[in-house]
Amino acid sequence: MEKNGAVKCDREVIREFIQEERDEEKEIEMKKLNVIIHSLPESKGTSVEDKKVDDKRKVLSILNDVLNLDVQTENIIRLGKNIENREKARPLRVSVENFEGKRKVLDAYRRLKNHEKYNSIFLTPDLTPKQRKQAFELREERRMRERNGESGLMIRNGRIVQKQERQQQHDHPYTTSGACGRGDRREPSSPSPSSRSENVRQLNTLLTQASALNYEHLVVLGDFNFPEIDWDSWTVNRNENHPSFSFIECLRDNFLTQHVNFYTRYRDGQDPSCLDLLLSDNLTQIEGMKINGKLGLSDHISFTFKLLCPV
Repeated sequence: MEKNGAVKCDREVIREFIQEERDEEKEIEMKKLNVIIHSLPESKGTSVEDKKVDDKRKVLSILNDVLNLDVQTENIIRLGKNIENREKARPLRVSVENFEGKRKVLDAYRRLKNHEKYNSIFLTPDLTPKQRKQAFELREERRMRERNGESGLMIRNGRIVQKQERQQQHDHPYTTSGACGRGDRREPSSPSPSSRSENVRQLNTLLTQASALNYEHLVVLGDFNFPEIDWDSWTVNRNENHPSFSFIECLRDNFLTQHVNFYTRYRDGQDPSCLDLLLSDNLTQIEGMKINGKLGLSDHISFTFKLLCPV
């Protein structure tokens, strides 16, 4: 009986874990187009409606007049209970119309530090409690390591890494090695930006066509070479015309999940990056991902995973 009870308990723990992961993914999806504005003074209006109107006016003025972004917003809401004579302004949650608008807002807000009126305002993504806890723990770890004498530390893709001089990297969507981990890797010369854009357009077309075939299980993996994408937040550290944006939008449009959340390429003198991706059309059909070492002379790691295919 104890053995059966233990098995049941293990199953319940697994079910709870899977449910928690699903709930987390749902919450992330709900928040994906939200931005949080901190330290924006609250309205002095006498009614709730007047305060909402004033908040909306301020937000639109900051985004479209001061920062000149031309983004559409909705659902501008103060977070937290309204308390009379509070010293600290409540954060504002703002929803934008698309992912590109969110990226533009988060990239541009730093220009406010030189603004006479809004220099104390800062913006962040709308994180889940789990994401906020992880971010806090990373910041605390970095502070502790810096107090112990380490320097040049930065938080990137959910990890603490050493800042290094960036060397020019090849800028194309594929490499001749094809699969992750091959030892006979060769680096071709970088094509022109227009060539890469065309390659990514063709890649997006193939992914869309594959999704339209309605396979029972769709899995795509390989070296996609998008070092500009931060997969923790699905954001891109480039201008709005970069091909990486169209790739992310293609994944969203086809309801594809990207499962790799760790660095897959390490090279001396360069920041580590996540280039080798695993895409699927079902969040729960990939599990047990395990990081392995490099193969041969490759600067990519290899990894294994379980593909669940119920019959």
